Parts: sequence; C-alpha cells; structure tokens
Amino acid sequence: MEKKIQISSTFKIISLVLIAIGIASLTYGFITDPVKTWANYLMNNYYFLSLGIGITFFGALQYITHSGWAVGFNRIYQAMGNIIPV
Repeated sequence: MEKKIQISSTFKIISLVLIAIGIASLTYGFITDPVKTWANYLMNNYYFLSLGIGITFFGALQYITHSGWAVGFNRIYQAMGNIIPV
C-alpha cells in the first residue's frame, strides 16, 4: 500500500507562477545583456553541479567506510545526487 502524495491546487498555482517569473526574468536577461546572462547561467550550473558531485562523493565515502552515523543521511545524499545531469 503506497501512499499517493496529494498536491494542493494552491501549491500548483504558486509553482507555475514562480516558473513563469523565472522564464520571464531569463528572457529579459537575454534581451538586455546576453553575455552577462550566459555567464550567470554558466556559474549557476557550475555551482549546482559541484554541489551534486561533492555530496555524492561524500555519501559514497561514508558508504565505503561503513560509517554508522551517516545511515540516516543516505537518502539525502541520494536525493542531492539527482542534481547531476546525466
């Protein structure tokens, strides 16, 4: 018996509004100053890629060394590793 997650309509609307704001601001950035926008976009991707790789490495290190205290954090390591584009 799996529990299905129910997402409220308010949360869906807020998420769609935030996505629209993000797309609009990215479009505005490309229109006004495309070089700076591409540089910021690249820097953002480097930051989150290094965050994902770092936490995946740390989780793998905890798994290899059989550290007992990190068992509760395994799901966090695995979820944060999903940031990495494959």
